[in-house]
Amino acid sequence: MEYQETEEDRLAEVFQRLDVHERRKISAKDIQLAFRTIGVSVTRARVDDIVWECDSDADGFLTLADIESMYYRAPQEASEFSPSRLLNLVEFLMYDPESSGFITVEDAMHIICRRFREQLSPALLRKFLLDTQLSPAKTLSFKEFVRQIRLRLKLAARSIT
Repeated sequence: MEYQETEEDRLAEVFQRLDVHERRKISAKDIQLAFRTIGVSVTRARVDDIVWECDSDADGFLTLADIESMYYRAPQEASEFSPSRLLNLVEFLMYDPESSGFITVEDAMHIICRRFREQLSPALLRKFLLDTQLSPAKTLSFKEFVRQIRLRLKLAARSIT
């Protein structure tokens, strides 16, 4: 019987990778290091904001419970007030276990489908590939991934209005 990794398992793995000092909590410095590891420069002020958005007890640190709460809450709150910056990082790292700074287009599609509650189908994947002019074998950097998320948000907003 093959072990199937769950979302909870992946979240716990990402949390462990972010918790570089093994304190069972993540600091703004830890998050800034994670961004730097995947090739993204983020200011300390921006990272402090990211922590503040999800810090349930306002101690300046994020726990696994904070990360889980953000992960399950954020897709349902598709608004400018949802903690999308941390969600983008966590989702990306869930599919980039080596912190290489790249995920596949197919992995990006899994993330997008989860976030926008769509079933990943061959037709949807083809449409995404045509819309973005990408190939399934191509990899996306974190910045390219965020660009695709923002594009999808704009498309979703247009379909509502």
